[in-house]
Amino acid sequence: MPVSKNTITGYMKYVLSVMALTVFVSCVKQGMNECPPPGPGPAVDVRQLLYVRVTDGETQADITDTEELDDIMIYLFDRNEKLVDTVAFTTAMMRQGTPIDLTDKELDGGYVSVWGNIGNAVDVEKASFGDDIDDLEIRMLPNDSRADFFLCPGDMFFGYKQVAFIPVDEKTEADTVWLKRKNSRLNLTVRGLPETGNAEDYYFRISSLYSAYDFEGTPRLEPREIWEEGSFDGSMDYISPDPYIMIHNAPGHIYSDDSRVVVDIYRTGNTRTDTLIASGDRDTEGNYILLEQGRTTNVLIVLEQTGEIIVHTTITPWDEIHQWTIW
Repeated sequence: MPVSKNTITGYMKYVLSVMALTVFVSCVKQGMNECPPPGPGPAVDVRQLLYVRVTDGETQADITDTEELDDIMIYLFDRNEKLVDTVAFTTAMMRQGTPIDLTDKELDGGYVSVWGNIGNAVDVEKASFGDDIDDLEIRMLPNDSRADFFLCPGDMFFGYKQVAFIPVDEKTEADTVWLKRKNSRLNLTVRGLPETGNAEDYYFRISSLYSAYDFEGTPRLEPREIWEEGSFDGSMDYISPDPYIMIHNAPGHIYSDDSRVVVDIYRTGNTRTDTLIASGDRDTEGNYILLEQGRTTNVLIVLEQTGEIIVHTTITPWDEIHQWTIW
């Protein structure tokens, strides 16, 4: 059987490589100073992998198995913070410990902004390749049923980090981005409304300081108003049926009468104008209402028979609701 030209060429390359390696080894053994370089070694398949995990913001425990996370979207930025790609990732893959392979993205470093549960609960900036990270944001949705009001966002998770692809072993380079709960919760209780009232006769108007996040996770100072219905509990307290999820306030924000969170309780009227029953922006100790990331702010507004309005606040872990039992 005749031997093809490609076979002969491949065989010759193999022989030359073996000869070069033999000469190099012989040189080293004989202590010669000028040895020819060895032939190229075998190629190493290095992968650039990104792992996504979830941590509890309060305890720092690994809660990657949580069922509270439904979907994940990953935004990739280069070293100049320009968007280069987006990757949808399933929570099933995350819980199984499956990484995202970024090898074909040809990134030599950059940034990843990872969001969970953004779905239809927020207005996500339509991102185009080449967009600067500072030009993108995730916003509260407008309330289509009530003009000039906005909707509370969903229970979002977020993680952000600079990607360096730190080597893990000879064949794999990997990074891990940790997600944690992003928003704040606001639990409202109003005590002292007429016991003959109906829940539909009242509603909350919440003036929020922050209504968006940039893609580095920083809240953006864009005041918005939120309209929410409450309900009466067994004690005839008018409450938020479930705590309202809010954009948290930026750490270090300086509060003032011109820059604060305000909770108003309105009574619907027979005319076009509703009546403001009570308003709260700070507690009896002068502390403004704070909305902290990953925590629940509990606010109690007491309407005294004298007409005085007393406000109490306390902050608890995300899943904890404070029971106002001493007033």
